[in-house]
Amino acid sequence: MRPDVDQFFELSSDLLCVVGDDGCFKMLNPAWERTLGYRPDEMLQLPVLSFFHPDDVESGRRAARAIQQGLPFPQLVNRVRHRDGSYRWLSWNARFTGSHFYASARNASERMALEEALAERDREMRAFYDLDHVQMGIVEFVGGEGRYVSCNQAAAVSLRETTESIKGKTLSDLGMRVDFRDMIHARLDEARVAGKPVQFEHLLPRSRGRWLQTTFCYVGQSKPGCDRIAYLSLDVTELKQKEEKVREQQLRILAASRTSALGEMAAGIAHEINNPLTIIQGRAQAIARLVERGMAEPQALLEAVRDINATVMRVSKIMESMRGLVREGRQDAFREEGVKDIVQGTLAVCAERLKNRRVTLRVAEVPDTLRIECRPVQISQALLNLITNAYAAVEAVAERWIEVGVEEREDEVVIAVIDSGAGLSPSLRERIFEPFFTTKEPGHGTGLGLSLSRSMIEGHGGTLILDDSAAATRFVITLPKVQK
Repeated sequence: MRPDVDQFFELSSDLLCVVGDDGCFKMLNPAWERTLGYRPDEMLQLPVLSFFHPDDVESGRRAARAIQQGLPFPQLVNRVRHRDGSYRWLSWNARFTGSHFYASARNASERMALEEALAERDREMRAFYDLDHVQMGIVEFVGGEGRYVSCNQAAAVSLRETTESIKGKTLSDLGMRVDFRDMIHARLDEARVAGKPVQFEHLLPRSRGRWLQTTFCYVGQSKPGCDRIAYLSLDVTELKQKEEKVREQQLRILAASRTSALGEMAAGIAHEINNPLTIIQGRAQAIARLVERGMAEPQALLEAVRDINATVMRVSKIMESMRGLVREGRQDAFREEGVKDIVQGTLAVCAERLKNRRVTLRVAEVPDTLRIECRPVQISQALLNLITNAYAAVEAVAERWIEVGVEEREDEVVIAVIDSGAGLSPSLRERIFEPFFTTKEPGHGTGLGLSLSRSMIEGHGGTLILDDSAAATRFVITLPKVQK
């Protein structure tokens, strides 16, 4: 070999070799030892194919026969054994001169490992892409109109297309309504501005009530003015149906809880109504006697009629409070209401029963001007539940009292219910708001009162807590004055 060529032979990072027509190595450059770990004397005069992986020997033979027959050297990438017994991938090129093979090989192990990793990722993505319950696709938006670039089979079927027929079709072509297209454009803008995926739920167009949970990911621009999004949609119809069933069950349980609370107060309410009715009856009989005797003076009649009217208003207020408390109230619009009216309306259906059971009810003075934006029915229901629980707590103690306090803060209103009961142990305090957890005897409570009350209060942007710092049992409702 010429000295100048010999320098290239020695310095090359590629594996260079000369192989005789007997298939054995005749000359090797240092790159072989650096790559495979063998000293030259361990490889020289040994067949090249003896270093090949058994599964790659035949492809090596075919490549050698091809160039011996004057054909171009075929692409050959195979595994060659390292001195430690492992294998390295080599990419070959060779020429045959009639008596010798002149070959070069390049270490392709990193490239093959990368290709295998990419192939595995592609297989995983393909398996995911082929799931029949996951819809995926890419949509391009140009001039405000969305056009499909590609999608998987599940997405095509849901839109009554094929993966080929849908390409290039616009959202309008697919029969999507203007309001749906506007919603999609709004979500696209949201994803583009946020720079992160945006998730939302919507009805599937051209379906019979199918719900999808869709995630948009802004991909970028394929060219100026062409925004692309990748989307993934899951059919959540069954989940929505189950959620609706759970909600209906919760409403039924809540209704039962309200009915149970009102039932417990029924005796007191009956007494509360019977007293006014007795007054009305007495006043009416007195008027009749005065008229019969010809002693009906206008002033006396007027006073009797005023008493009757005031008593009727009292009964009317009790009935109005009852009608409100048996309603669900979740769909009511928020409106401004006086806190005093809420408290007094709630107490109207339970004060008499507490009085009959010798429970002292202390109620803080509430200013007429104190008002909050709320769903009054739900606040009354939560307050009634706390008072009902407080009554159950004091029923078995000697000193029975319940206190309802109201505090005005800068932008909040605090309503507290305190009782003289025996209190709650630390273990009970930790679980008191858990659904279906109750401290009452079996058959005397659903265990949902506090959980649902807290849910209603949180729906107002407020909180319902058990005050751990209070000496007596003290539940605290905090509500914003104005809804945001």
